[in-house]
Amino acid sequence: MIEARSRSLGTLLRRSLPAVTGLLAVIADAAPLPDPAPETVAPFLLVIVVFYWTLHAPELMTPLVTFLLGLSFDALVGGPLGLTALALLLARGLLVRGQRGLVAQPGPVLWASFAVAAAAVEAFRWLLATLYWLHPFRFEPLATELALTVLAYPLLARALARVRTMIPRTRHV
Repeated sequence: MIEARSRSLGTLLRRSLPAVTGLLAVIADAAPLPDPAPETVAPFLLVIVVFYWTLHAPELMTPLVTFLLGLSFDALVGGPLGLTALALLLARGLLVRGQRGLVAQPGPVLWASFAVAAAAVEAFRWLLATLYWLHPFRFEPLATELALTVLAYPLLARALARVRTMIPRTRHV
């Protein structure tokens, strides 16, 4: 009985890996960069994690998990609560519709699809922030962040693929 409980706990923990990797991305995205430059930009790792898990394990990267990750990011960076969550949910909703066909595509097509999805998320976040603060923000930092995010995708996707091997597959009857 104890062995069965520990096995089910282990399965539960492994099935929570997409949410855990998302939380790690939130922390990494919100952490201050060790650079004295006031406008340092970095890749937006959370969008990579949400994109990857939405395609490869949509039953584990649920809308609720996506929303909570976006909300956590907004809370940690001091942004308007829900801004990132809404952008990620919109992207997730669009991805889920074409998920089956997209997963079967070769790596370069996935990378290009990610670039489009990341651009949509960043543009939507920029638009919402502009409307929220009634101030048009500069586009250059956004473009740089987007470029870094797109360049970081293959590396992080490869790491997430290794994590995915630890998740037990659900068996259909």
